[in-house]
Amino acid sequence: MAIPKCLSHATRRALLTGLRTALAACLAYALALTISLPEPFWAALSALIVARAQPGAALMAGRNRAYGTLAGVLWALFVIFLNQGKLPALALMALCLTPLAILAARYAQFRAGLVAALIVLAPSVHSPVGAALMRVAALAIGAGMALVLVWLAFPYPARRAAFLLACRLRAAFLHTMAQLYGKNKPAFDRLERQMAEDMFNLNKLRQVAPLEKDELTPRIYAQIERTHTSHALLLRTLAELINNAGKNQLTPEARQNLAGLFSLSRHGSAGFQYGVWLERLAEQKPEQAYAFKLFLQDLKTLDRLLNKIKPAAALDEAGQT
Repeated sequence: MAIPKCLSHATRRALLTGLRTALAACLAYALALTISLPEPFWAALSALIVARAQPGAALMAGRNRAYGTLAGVLWALFVIFLNQGKLPALALMALCLTPLAILAARYAQFRAGLVAALIVLAPSVHSPVGAALMRVAALAIGAGMALVLVWLAFPYPARRAAFLLACRLRAAFLHTMAQLYGKNKPAFDRLERQMAEDMFNLNKLRQVAPLEKDELTPRIYAQIERTHTSHALLLRTLAELINNAGKNQLTPEARQNLAGLFSLSRHGSAGFQYGVWLERLAEQKPEQAYAFKLFLQDLKTLDRLLNKIKPAAALDEAGQT
C-alpha cells in the first residue's frame, strides 16, 4: 500500500494502524459469519480491542482478554452449577460479578471477565455452556485475526517506536534550553507537557518490549529517565546563569558560551556541538560543572544507544517527527 510521502510519519503510522484495525475487525466478522457463529459482532469487537500499533502491545492485549474471558465464563458456569435455580436472577448476578469485579480492580487483565460472565448469565436460546463456548470462539477469532495482521501487515515494532520517541525527547531537552533562555514560558510549558506524554508512552513500550524479545527499548527508557533527571538539574543551573547574566555577573567568555549553547538549542541542531559549549561553561563555572558534565555524559550515552538502531546523522531529523 502506497502512503503519500507528504504526510508526516505520525500521520502515516496512524493511517496504517487504523486501516489494519478496521481490516482485522471486518475479517473476524466475515470468518464468524462463515462458520455460522451466533452474534458475529463479538468477534469483530474482540479484534478491535486487541488490535494495537505494536505487535507486543497486541499480544499483551490478547493475552489479557483471554485471561479475563476464561476466568469470567468459568466462574459464571461454576456459580450457575452451584445455584441450580435456587437464587433469583439479581442475587445470582451479584454473587457472580462481585468476586470478578474485585479481581478486575486488583488485576486489570481480568476486566474482560465481567462482560464474559454477563453474557453467560444473560437469558438466551443457548445453554450457559453453549453461550460460554461461543464467547470463547468469538474471542479466539477476533484476537487471532488482530494478532495475525499486527505481526504480518505493516508491523511497527516497539524498538522503532521507542527510537522515535527517544529522538523527540532528546530534541526537546535541547529546545527547552532555548525557550528558557528566551523566557518563552508558554513554549517551555508546552515542551514540558510533551516530554511528560512521551515519557509515559515510552514507559508503555518498555512494558511490551519483552514480548517482542526486544532488549534495547528498556535500556533506552532507563537512559531517557537518567537524562531527564540530569536535564532538570541542568535547567536549574542554566536558569541561575541566565539570572546572573541579566545582572552582569558573568564574564564575557561565559556570556558568549551561554549564547552559543542556546543558539544551537534554538535551531534544534544538536550537531554534537552542544558538548563544546557545555564543556566550556563547565571550565568557566567550576562550581556548577557537575550539572553540565552529568547531562553531557547522559546525552552521549543516549546517543550511543540510539545509534544502535539508526545512524547518528538521522537523530536530529527523527527528533522533528
